[in-house]
Amino acid sequence: MSRLRAGDSILSRKPKEPTRLVRIPVSLIPQVKKFVAQGGVGCPFYESAVPGGFPSSIQDENTQTVNIISYLIPHPEKTVLIKVPDDSFEHEGFFRDDILVSEREETPQDGDLVICNANGNIFLNRLDLSAGRGNLGFEICAVVRFRIHTLYGDSFFN
Repeated sequence: MSRLRAGDSILSRKPKEPTRLVRIPVSLIPQVKKFVAQGGVGCPFYESAVPGGFPSSIQDENTQTVNIISYLIPHPEKTVLIKVPDDSFEHEGFFRDDILVSEREETPQDGDLVICNANGNIFLNRLDLSAGRGNLGFEICAVVRFRIHTLYGDSFFN
C-alpha cells in the first residue's frame, strides 16, 4: 500500500486525462449540479426502525432521501478505503475483505481503530492513549469511521 498523503482524493481524475464536451439541456443544469455536488443519487430512507422477528408497517410518509455516499464519505479529499486483509480483528466484528472507510485526521481519539504505518508496514490498531506512551512507534495514517460488510460472503473485489 502506498503512503497516504494529504490532498489525495478518490474523486480526482487522472493526470492529463482528456475531457469531453457534454451538452445538457439548460433546464436540467441545476439537477446535474446537485447530482455532482452530492456525489450521486439518493435512496429512500425510512426512519422507522425495523424490529427483528415481528412484522411492522413502514410509513411511506416518514421517508426522506439519503445519499449513502455523502453519508459515508463527507470529506472525499480526506477519505481512503482499505480492505481488511485477514481475520485478526474478527473479535471486534471486522472480517476479511470488509471495506474500511477511513479518514485522515490530525487528532484521533483514544479507542479509535486506526490505520498505522511502521517503517512501511501498514496495519490496523486500536489506539490506546491511556497508557501514556509518548512515542507510539508508528505513524497514524487514518481513523476508521465505517465498515462495509457483505452478508453473503461475496467480496467487493471478485
